[in-house]
Amino acid sequence: MAEPASPKSRTPRAPGQIGLVACVAFGVGTTVGGGVFTLSGTAVNLAGPAAAVSYILAGIVMFLCALSFIVVSTRAGDGESGYAPVGTILGPFWRFIVMWAFYLNGATIIAYLVASFGDYFSEYFLPAAGTLAVALATTVLVTALNLGPTSLVARAETWIVGIKLGLLVLFSVWGLTELRPDDLDRPLPSGTGGIFSAAALLFTAYTGFNVITNMAGSVKNPRKTVPRAIMLTILVSGLVYLGTVLAMTASGITRFTATGVSQAAETVMGAWGGVLVAFAACLSTFSGANANVLGASEIMLRMVARGMFPRHWAGTHATATPT
Repeated sequence: MAEPASPKSRTPRAPGQIGLVACVAFGVGTTVGGGVFTLSGTAVNLAGPAAAVSYILAGIVMFLCALSFIVVSTRAGDGESGYAPVGTILGPFWRFIVMWAFYLNGATIIAYLVASFGDYFSEYFLPAAGTLAVALATTVLVTALNLGPTSLVARAETWIVGIKLGLLVLFSVWGLTELRPDDLDRPLPSGTGGIFSAAALLFTAYTGFNVITNMAGSVKNPRKTVPRAIMLTILVSGLVYLGTVLAMTASGITRFTATGVSQAAETVMGAWGGVLVAFAACLSTFSGANANVLGASEIMLRMVARGMFPRHWAGTHATATPT
């Protein structure tokens, strides 16, 4: 690969700005993204009340997958990408492929999340605005937020995720108080096979933890913090998913649309519940986009430092952020 254009491009942003709580917030913000508001309804359609079992199975499998991320990231040095050790283990070519793959993956997820934000926001809060206009405005806002210090982005993400989780917990607790034994005793729509079909679909609901590996270079004491943050992300996300799907089961609805969580909230909590969940969906997609922008930019910064970007694009500011 070509060498960086200047010594400045070798200097990554000062490491150690993101602690465990903020790290988990980024992980949960990405994992509990737009998917929980669409996949949960699909899971219940396939597995009925046993969708909770599907979430547990998917969580166990993804936890095992996460162990490989943990092993690789703990080998990274201070200020390095969590994928940097791939070069040591498999060679520079595979490090190049892996880092570019996750960078492009992050960019794709960002596009999906801002589009989802546009859908919810324009439908529930600003019907006069089109989805595309809202999505573009959100992209600008998230980008502007990430131009600030990493510590500021981390604080913003922590607050957004905290509010989002609070709203989802409110819905879950409200729904659980309405849950009756008969709700759990309904026949499975697709038989036992529906449980595994739903689990196969729900694997993607846990994949956001990789954003923690993306930003390992800016994490305090990454060898300890990153593994803990990944495990806590999967645990917290799993509990949120379980609470959400049980609350949906309590609604008594047997067939959900793409906005299934809002459907259930309107039934369980009243009309205001649907609006509340829509607001949570907006926060969820916004926080997911914010986390992925930071994660993708961190990968870009490490690639610039290693000369993995075209020479004329590989300049950095004095703060070591890419220009």
